[in-house]
Amino acid sequence: MDVAAFTYNSKYNLTIRILPIQAAIGEQPNFLDSIRDSKGGQGKTTGVSARGVPAAVTRVERIVAERATMRQYIEHAQSLQTKYFNKGHILISYEIGKKILLSGKNITSRRPFKKLENKFLGLFDVVKGSGSKRID
Repeated sequence: MDVAAFTYNSKYNLTIRILPIQAAIGEQPNFLDSIRDSKGGQGKTTGVSARGVPAAVTRVERIVAERATMRQYIEHAQSLQTKYFNKGHILISYEIGKKILLSGKNITSRRPFKKLENKFLGLFDVVKGSGSKRID
């Protein structure tokens, strides 16, 4: 699983336009250093608060700015997906009292072969509309 996670996180993502690991930690990691650190032992910690360290504040501001940029990229990708999905789909609405021809495509019967099925089951009145494509 670690190899799969490493492979996914080290590939450029077209939607957010950076590496997923870079989005998570805020910088592009040097993978060789992280491998050496994991074999080498413990990292050093200091008792200094992160609020008082200018480098930490700068890094947090950079991460927040990068995430805002990524959010814009994701919203742009979602708007494009919505645009191209809606381009090929037509909203169908049925009025109560109208007649519709019911297709037998997704209805099973006891006939032994599909090719012996009726293609259409007949004309039916719309009694109640529950959604854009669902009819009772």
